[in-house]
Amino acid sequence: MSGEPLVVERRGRVSWAAMNRPAALCALDGAQLDRLLAWLRAAAADETVGALCLTGTGRGFSAGADIKEMEGLDEAGAAANTARYQALARACRDLPKPILVAVNGVCLGGGMELACMCDLRVAGASARLGLPDASLGFSVSGGLSWHLPRLVGLGRAWELYLTERVLDAGEARDWGLVAEVVADEALPGRVQAMAERMAAFPRVGVRNMKPLLYRPGPDLDAALDAEERLEAACFADPEVDAMLRAFLDSRRERRRAGPASGPPPSRGRRRPRR
Repeated sequence: MSGEPLVVERRGRVSWAAMNRPAALCALDGAQLDRLLAWLRAAAADETVGALCLTGTGRGFSAGADIKEMEGLDEAGAAANTARYQALARACRDLPKPILVAVNGVCLGGGMELACMCDLRVAGASARLGLPDASLGFSVSGGLSWHLPRLVGLGRAWELYLTERVLDAGEARDWGLVAEVVADEALPGRVQAMAERMAAFPRVGVRNMKPLLYRPGPDLDAALDAEERLEAACFADPEVDAMLRAFLDSRRERRRAGPASGPPPSRGRRRPRR
């Protein structure tokens, strides 16, 4: 792999970024945070990119903030890094494309914050996730106070923070931090396959789901109003229309072929009249 601290490459319609500081367990310094933000913005603007994947190299996804840099930071420097984490959290939330994380090895502190900013996490079997911030007197700065309770629940969010417990890959899956656990050697291929499928989806659905799922507050009436408005936009999109027509045509073909062709199809959503 290249000697660049962040290696970006295209694999079909998927943009991959690999944090490439293996000697430092892919620790996050200010320059790396800036590179990640630039990658997100470039991928957002590139219409040929349908999905994004983030991973680390070597033994870790990321061990968190770069301690060597932190030692030399004054209050202003620390505030600048907090602003970087928050800009990344907003960029992940606002990016109208799915962002997947291939969690390899160690994923701690700021690394876990970064992983939780993204939309879906898949872990290799050797992954370890935790938040060793409390004993250092740190809270969180990259939106983890919003993301973590929604992923694992308030009680477990407190447990991760106060006990500094490090979860293995299976525990992280059981807690809801990661969606799936695969063998380490299978991780890149599995995440690429998932991302390729997502990249082929009509864009409008994912673009609308981001503000729906990441909306602040639990107001059901507001959520229902927003869902009504944005779902209507899905049905007005030509690509969605073409995909739905192809699906319905496929169902009609199966029905004409009769029961011998296989099990009955699952019920689909009926298209509303306009």
